[in-house]
Amino acid sequence: MVAVKTYTTVKKNGMIQVKNLPFDEGQKLELILMPDEPQLTSNNFITGSELAKSEIVGLWKHRDIKDSTLYARKLRAKASRRSHTR
Repeated sequence: MVAVKTYTTVKKNGMIQVKNLPFDEGQKLELILMPDEPQLTSNNFITGSELAKSEIVGLWKHRDIKDSTLYARKLRAKASRRSHTR
């Protein structure tokens, strides 16, 4: 099976046009259409200063975590044990 990935823009009345396909005239095709994923631009990022002011920083400040590495290790071990009991 040959799969072709191409990009086009929707024209008036919802029409699209795709040229130079590697298929025979009259051959039936299955089409799956989806919007193109937006590309990341500089507007999709935040600065360190913005991150520091966000709600993310300090989210767990009320938990009793003295060693974050040890705490993360314990969380991973707990999750690992949980996944084996299913």
